[in-house]
Amino acid sequence: MVDLWRGKVFNFVLAIPLNSSNANCLFNPLTDSEKVLLSKVAAGAENAFEELFKNYYNQLGGFIMRLTESEALTQEIVQDVFLKIWINRTALSEIACFKAYLQVVAKNHAFNCL
Repeated sequence: MVDLWRGKVFNFVLAIPLNSSNANCLFNPLTDSEKVLLSKVAAGAENAFEELFKNYYNQLGGFIMRLTESEALTQEIVQDVFLKIWINRTALSEIACFKAYLQVVAKNHAFNCL
């Protein structure tokens, strides 16, 4: 039964056309404005980092809150995640989907804290 299930999933995945806009990203790929913003952050622009923080803080906070069920821990994790992003900002230019990257970093950090 598992092989049959795997076959159905595999066939479904093959039916999804891959192109440059969705090949590396399960979420929506970066918009042009997001690419510019991330490249500015990668170059060390603090005002761009502040904008990035403001754009994703609430969304990331909601995601982490569902994992931790603690407001204090959520705030700490979100701050730690953005600190990690700032420290590793030079890698931002290689990211095809920032939202997915952000959620993976946040999820991993949250699980380390729990």
